[in-house]
Amino acid sequence: MSFTDHPNVRAAAAEDEGPVGEVPNPTADWIEARIMHILSIYPKLSNSMLQVGMGTSLPPKIWKPTLMALVKSGVLTSSSVSSVTPEGRAQSYTVLSITGK
Repeated sequence: MSFTDHPNVRAAAAEDEGPVGEVPNPTADWIEARIMHILSIYPKLSNSMLQVGMGTSLPPKIWKPTLMALVKSGVLTSSSVSSVTPEGRAQSYTVLSITGK
């Protein structure tokens, strides 16, 4: 039996207008609000951490243009931090934050 065939999932889906826990057609305004909400709680994140906050079912190609527009407009800051791991490997990290925080 697949996940979607489980009686509890079918019952929950029947009560909703769409799939459980998903936004059917995310708008740029919804995406922007979601990004700002996540960064207001977790002030410094990487792109992959933001992906988890956005929801793993929402592909980056949908939310990344809005993220880049927020960075370009100065609402968010995208910075790069270089560090050496305990194993001696040079690593570069991208850090996203709300400008001024």
